[in-house]
Amino acid sequence: SIFYAYWSPAYKRPAVVNELPITHWVSPRLLARALPVVQPIIEALHTKPINDTRRAYGLPILSKSLSDMYTAGDLVLYPDVPGFVPLENLPPHHHFIGTCPWSAPGDLPPWWNEVMNSPRPKILVSLGSSGPLKALPAILEAASELPVEVLLTTSGRSVVLNRPGVHVADLLPYEETAKRSAIVVSHGGTSALYPALAGGAPMLAIPSNYDTHLSTDRLVKLGVGLSVRAEEATPVNIRRALKELLEEPKFKQAAMQWSQRIAAVDTKTLFPDLLRQWFSARSAHHS
Repeated sequence: SIFYAYWSPAYKRPAVVNELPITHWVSPRLLARALPVVQPIIEALHTKPINDTRRAYGLPILSKSLSDMYTAGDLVLYPDVPGFVPLENLPPHHHFIGTCPWSAPGDLPPWWNEVMNSPRPKILVSLGSSGPLKALPAILEAASELPVEVLLTTSGRSVVLNRPGVHVADLLPYEETAKRSAIVVSHGGTSALYPALAGGAPMLAIPSNYDTHLSTDRLVKLGVGLSVRAEEATPVNIRRALKELLEEPKFKQAAMQWSQRIAAVDTKTLFPDLLRQWFSARSAHHS
């Protein structure tokens, strides 16, 4: 099993409610009070198909916990760096393997050199393939009132723009662009968060899905960024957060510290070493 550490049974997940139709009318912070009652029911529904299949093949069923289901492997790997999500008393078959860095191949856009050589701070806006695209107009409006250059990646999604000063590309080398940016604006998911921090850039997260809320919670608690929920993503709220990230050096300092911690964990070494050890131990056990 390879899952982010916030799904580990060794982590006490915070009480967060993701974006739902009801959260546009009722405060998600109020709804979170019902989670102790509602969440076990929701997780039981999600784990039922797996347990039904296991039962049909004569395998012991798992618990009704999502964490137990996601990490029910003989070898469990977390594509994280230790400490970002606090885990204690891990079983011996659970291991951190670093952030698995990857960058999309492709040519740089024609505007790259001119824009990146501009003295104005850069804001990378990258909502990925699943971020709340409906928040994009508010993000761009908020950024337009600041002395910044906006770099927007669309990830192949259809985006209609009618705003000058926004430099658009389908994809950009994420970590390299983050390294040269003052802020990264994303959905807050770990796949976006880690390369931003690897580049030393603080983040403004606009979470909507449950998993992006889980990683955004760690982002905020560790002081490497701020969050505006998708339901609350107005130009006023986003501009306030962007100004704070630009003006308060503590966010950049924290991001640079995590950049060093991320660089110190080499996935390309850890991952194959763990596999070799695991297969070697199994071979010895069966010989």
